[in-house]
Amino acid sequence: MKDGKIDAEIDWLPILHDPLLLPKISSGICKDLVAKEEHSREFYNFKNSPFVEEVLHHVISRLDYTGDLSMTLDELQSLYEIYATEMNLFGASNWSKLFSQSDLRAMEYLYDLQEYWYSSYGYRINYLPYCVLLQDIASHLESSVASGSTSTKKIFKFAHSTTIQGVFALLGLYRPSVIPTADNYPLDGNWEYRGGIISPYAANIVFSVFRCAGRSTLPNAVGDIKVLITHNEQPLKIGPCDSYYCDLTTLTSYLRSKVGSCDLDEICGGVVRDLQMKT
Repeated sequence: MKDGKIDAEIDWLPILHDPLLLPKISSGICKDLVAKEEHSREFYNFKNSPFVEEVLHHVISRLDYTGDLSMTLDELQSLYEIYATEMNLFGASNWSKLFSQSDLRAMEYLYDLQEYWYSSYGYRINYLPYCVLLQDIASHLESSVASGSTSTKKIFKFAHSTTIQGVFALLGLYRPSVIPTADNYPLDGNWEYRGGIISPYAANIVFSVFRCAGRSTLPNAVGDIKVLITHNEQPLKIGPCDSYYCDLTTLTSYLRSKVGSCDLDEICGGVVRDLQMKT
């Protein structure tokens, strides 16, 4: 830090459709496939279900408008998004008086359907291409030890919620035991996949490397190196790691097992073949 400013090296400026952070869009065959898949089918089926129609009627009645008032489902979505945004930013919203708890549950489920089918386990194309990002993470973890440097280095990557949910799906985290669909809405609000909890505002995944003192006299002994993974500032165990502080070699081996060959053309081509077999 100099003169109150933090010294930082910027390797490259943000780019549109980053191949690491949005691989399914940056890759040609994957990009074409994303446009063809019915990611929003369950979302739209539930949006046009009696549950959301009931929310619409409730909201119209609570507006207490004396004249004739019509509202579309799209406009209902906009109202809910305004409410949700204000609640996230300010902790309160004047629009809250329009929604009962049952209304909010139905709207939350609607958006969780979108997150599941567009960003997570709904389709393999949502998460398999993120092998390129896992590969990059594993390489950075390994190089941080191989360099032998004792200086602190931080690498930041900024992306959308689709990236975070895609990475977690590739790692097998937060997989629900019941696949959420428009037809199995749990009235008690007890469903497993919560996109707003997995990837809320300012969601983050952090891999922190620690050199544990007192375990070896060798300066670069791999057994001394531990990695702590946190998700939204909470420690996280993954794969074969039996504690929050996971051995570097154990973690990177696991990450690379999820990466595989990471041939995007083959990955997306396989999804195309699967779709052709279903039609």
